Amino acid sequence: MIIVVAILSICAGIAIPTYLGWLPKSRLNGAAKQVMGDLMLARMQAVTQTKDIQSEYSDVTIFFEDDLIMNPIFSPKGTASNQKTIKLTNSSGSKYIKIALTGRVKIDDTQ
Repeated sequence: MIIVVAILSICAGIAIPTYLGWLPKSRLNGAAKQVMGDLMLARMQAVTQTKDIQSEYSDVTIFFEDDLIMNPIFSPKGTASNQKTIKLTNSSGSKYIKIALTGRVKIDDTQ
């Protein structure tokens, strides 16, 4: 019984630091995918409702790289009001969500 507990302790000692290092990166990737999904939904709603739709965020700190206009607006044609780069950052690094004038939304690791 003592040997089994010792082996489990060693395995936990190896696995826990690896897991704690992986967790921030996983959260950043999840946040980037969620923001990208929200933007794609706003674009789809703009096309189906034939009106301008603005994507909004609550309880999230987002840094827009290029200007002070906070939230991108999608037109009924599916195009974006202007080209944007959204930067999401945590302790594991940064992710950039790029919105093209055509309305295309993509996640990128580089600015």
